[in-house]
Amino acid sequence: MGGYGLYVWGSYGVMALLMAIEPLLARRRHRQALHDAADAADDERSPT
Repeated sequence: MGGYGLYVWGSYGVMALLMAIEPLLARRRHRQALHDAADAADDERSPT
């Protein structure tokens, strides 16, 4: 790789790590959105 192997494989490694983490973060954001929506619905139902 002409002396750039560490850079190339490091880039692949960082990208693989990010691709593995993204679904976990998306799942957490989805759960938080559902929780927030449920809280908002509860707030609408409660008398003021």
